[in-house]
Amino acid sequence: MELGVSVYLSQPFIEQEAYLNKAAAAGFNVLFTSLHIPEDDASLYAERLKQVGMFAKANHMRLICDVSPDSMKHVNLSWQQASNLKEWGVTGLRIDYGVANETVVRLSQEMQIVLNASTLDHREAIALRQAGLDPNKVEAWHNFYPRPETGLSRENFRQTNTFLSEMGFSVMAFIPGDIPRAPLFKGLPTLEDHREMSPFASFLDLYEGEGIETILVGDKGLSDSSFE
Repeated sequence: MELGVSVYLSQPFIEQEAYLNKAAAAGFNVLFTSLHIPEDDASLYAERLKQVGMFAKANHMRLICDVSPDSMKHVNLSWQQASNLKEWGVTGLRIDYGVANETVVRLSQEMQIVLNASTLDHREAIALRQAGLDPNKVEAWHNFYPRPETGLSRENFRQTNTFLSEMGFSVMAFIPGDIPRAPLFKGLPTLEDHREMSPFASFLDLYEGEGIETILVGDKGLSDSSFE
């Protein structure tokens, strides 16, 4: 089992450090951040990502970055240089729509690659495998959904996970935290069922009920009792 928390590059690292220290002390071993949130000031990404990467390295945590086709520009790299992010402490990239299959396959030979479980379809999965992608080295991570009534239904979640498992991909899903993120403050779960549930109840549902072994907190905070 792996547990993780989200880090937001729109906020100075020092303001999130205490929370991340609690996560590391509690045995959480994955950090997730994004290089393509529309409302962010992308000029801040490079320096703040390096700070998060240093923390991840020091605490032996995986650091996965959500990326879109334009993300490399935000950190002054090309897609040919994307694996250079490993020097910053980034261990993997979650690839969003629009990155060429050949690039995905090449990067999978250099660092951890994560696919978007919520958008990956059978045709794309087959195309990636035919291009040389080894599904045993790749994970599929679901999205989180800030707006009420947009999260995945239980039926859709299970159908998607069955398909992903049959294709050989391991799966991650998000649960809400105790401190909802602006601007909606409605939690950041994958499953709509978890919108009003506590982090711990949501975790139990995913781990015990749905067999998900990688679970991340989408929101920016957990209480001490939730960590415990």
